[in-house]
Amino acid sequence: MYSSYYTDRMSKEELAKCVEIRTLDALLEHMLNEYGDITSITSGDKTVTNKEFYEEIALTRGFLKAQGIKKGDHVGIMLKNEYDFMRMYMAVVTMGCVAVLVPMQTPVENVPYLCAGFDAKLFVHSRVFGGAFKAMNFAIPVFSQDEAVGTEKAEKCADITPDTPATIIFTGGTTGKSKGVLLSHGNLMRGTVSSAYGTRNGFGARYYAIIPFTHVFGLIRSGLAAFYTGSYLFMCEDMKNIFKDLPVAKPTYLILVPGLAELMWSIMAQRGKEAVGGQLEVIICGAAAVPQKLVDRLAQFGVSLHPGYGLTESSNLVTGNVDPKNTPGSVGQLYAYQQAKVVDGELWLKGENIMLGYYNNPEANAEAFCDGWFKTGDLVEFDKDGNLFIVGRTKNVIILDNGENVSPEAIEDRLCELPFIQACMAYEDKNAAGKSVIAVQVFPAMKALEAMKCEDAQALIQGAVDKFNASVPTYMRVAKVTLREEDFPRNGAMKIIRNQVQV
Repeated sequence: MYSSYYTDRMSKEELAKCVEIRTLDALLEHMLNEYGDITSITSGDKTVTNKEFYEEIALTRGFLKAQGIKKGDHVGIMLKNEYDFMRMYMAVVTMGCVAVLVPMQTPVENVPYLCAGFDAKLFVHSRVFGGAFKAMNFAIPVFSQDEAVGTEKAEKCADITPDTPATIIFTGGTTGKSKGVLLSHGNLMRGTVSSAYGTRNGFGARYYAIIPFTHVFGLIRSGLAAFYTGSYLFMCEDMKNIFKDLPVAKPTYLILVPGLAELMWSIMAQRGKEAVGGQLEVIICGAAAVPQKLVDRLAQFGVSLHPGYGLTESSNLVTGNVDPKNTPGSVGQLYAYQQAKVVDGELWLKGENIMLGYYNNPEANAEAFCDGWFKTGDLVEFDKDGNLFIVGRTKNVIILDNGENVSPEAIEDRLCELPFIQACMAYEDKNAAGKSVIAVQVFPAMKALEAMKCEDAQALIQGAVDKFNASVPTYMRVAKVTLREEDFPRNGAMKIIRNQVQV
């Protein structure tokens, strides 16, 4: 059962709509039976109701069946956020097949090897690639999205269970290395159902889907959550169209990483709330640390920003902060149907949301699990009320010459609270004597500096670091500050890829 932490903020009518659904084929039936006549998706020039969506999914299953695809087969999907992604995805998973979600930024030359490595029997790609894939050495049938259309319907698989594998999503690791996370129907639906708890007006909402559906945050919290709540989903097909789309989409809910949430605040600060559609109520923010200054800034426009925490391996959601004003810095409390414990500072999890495993990667699975517990790699603390605070990542910990362990995130989060720092990265460096010290690279917030009429950004930021140093133990003090002229390299979740930063 979901705790009062989440349910107290919802109406009785909303709670009554939070029904337990454990498979994606059951979700599809729920969409048809409860919300069949509502307009559900707008993508480019195409707008459909759930009933029309249901029919086109059946035709797409017919296409897949005609190609010899059967239950248990893997199908590669490389499509942007658009109607055809969801049409193809829902067709694949409701056949009892596994959708292998290939990010659009994957180098074209790597795709055949990726499909082979994850046992895809068929590959569907975006029209933006033209005939590039047809000229390559694929061992499987390849179709563009315009070719992957059926003429006869095929029924859903009759024996899908919560344990049936459904999706492979690639982790967005900050080391630049990715693994294929295999999620079941039950995993995906636990994340989807949990997403409905904790905020008001989540049913019948209006979503603008920016985060790629090939990322677990976008797939579950934008796509599947919108379907579950009978909401309207406007697809962001191209990030260049955000300013044009938002006044048309008029979203009430946005699912964003902190950098994009900062962009929304900047748009509203410059042009008013109408520039983002005028109806925005809630931003669910995750995939990286959320500065409290951003929560406060958005509140001035009547927008509630709710930080959350999750991983690809946990089907997105682990916790969500429903009251960020009174618990700043926390990512909230645990959602239901999972257990947690802290081992040597690291968060370990069990539950219905935890992945089946890394596909075809026994070494990674052996490292990630211990006695059935998934080791998240996140260093955490719980307060007396059960609020979770992320302290850092085990793999990022800096071990100094004196044996002290320093979490770079503890430094970065503090400095990023300053309005004139856009982003920063702390790392280990050597001083003139060859001893380990903490250094930090800073990407300044140029608009804030301009508003302050700052003539010496280096001096301003160095002064801020000096104040930080005076407030922390000696071993945490920053010895070197370097300013960057451009943002850090980032992955699809907008996290800094640390090993690609030149130091």
